[in-house]
Amino acid sequence: MKVMVYVPNWIGDAVMAIPMVQETRRVYPDAELTVFGRNWVAPVFSYLVGIDSVISFSREEIKTRRTKRTIIRNLREGDYDKVYLLPDSFSTAWVMFHARVRERIGYTGELRSWMLTERTPRRTGKTMHRSDKYMHLLQDRENALNYGAAPRFETLKQNRETLPEEWDPGKTHIGLNPNAVATSRRYPIPYWIRLMNRISDDSRQFILFGGPGDTGRAEEILAGTTADVIDLTGKCSLETSIHHISCCDLFITNDSGLMHVSDAAGVPTLALCGAADLTETGLRNPYSRHLNAEVYCSPCVKNHCINRESPLLCLHELPPELVRSEAEYFLTNKQFR
Repeated sequence: MKVMVYVPNWIGDAVMAIPMVQETRRVYPDAELTVFGRNWVAPVFSYLVGIDSVISFSREEIKTRRTKRTIIRNLREGDYDKVYLLPDSFSTAWVMFHARVRERIGYTGELRSWMLTERTPRRTGKTMHRSDKYMHLLQDRENALNYGAAPRFETLKQNRETLPEEWDPGKTHIGLNPNAVATSRRYPIPYWIRLMNRISDDSRQFILFGGPGDTGRAEEILAGTTADVIDLTGKCSLETSIHHISCCDLFITNDSGLMHVSDAAGVPTLALCGAADLTETGLRNPYSRHLNAEVYCSPCVKNHCINRESPLLCLHELPPELVRSEAEYFLTNKQFR
């Protein structure tokens, strides 16, 4: 049997899909297991065991008619028996329908039900964590599923020989991710600067992470701090970032994809949250901690703040002094409160 998992398009969602992919291997121990998804999330699955192949594609390839036909033709030649569609979009079902995968399992909605051979209704009412939502697509199997499992990379090794030259092995390393695609989840830059200046001392080194589009925010932060900082913003692939994050002693982060990466890499993660519904997308490993002010408008679950009277209230109510207190407690006791 040839089984495929069509994984989510965003890094954080892809990390939250790890338990489902691991469970798929357990449920189908003798199957040939393939992960299919965007090229920027593919590195997430390079640290798992039991995956036979990863097929990745770019945004341009899936949008262009000619290259999309090539992807579909290659999938047909793969002769897959079953695919689990983790994204809820119409287009994901459309591709697998035309690729003639025999069994297509996914959630209903987006006018795609007619392209699915096994349809799972979307849940209403009580919120389900996204990891469990993905896992739930396996519910037709007789096996008891491992609901509640936390995402963890299985083969990640801390090879310190590949770290940047500026990485000082004698210091404590605090990874920072001040970036997020959603503007509603960006802790204010002046707060990041205050936080770094108050945590900084001669025994600590900060590592700034982010993509090419985040360099402007990194420059603002660097201009306002005298701390010892290695700026890796826009300089590392996701795979390299995963490795470097795994070598940090603590990771302080906005609610974003790298928040989930750090948690899955086994790094104690202090997440600054407000807009997100943590029952749906919160971290599940016991060594990580959310900070949430729980203001009246939170969680709005919006990508852009809709509070016109007090914009970004949920994050402004998390002062740097509070974040510093939690970080210092961890650095002293090696665990959160």
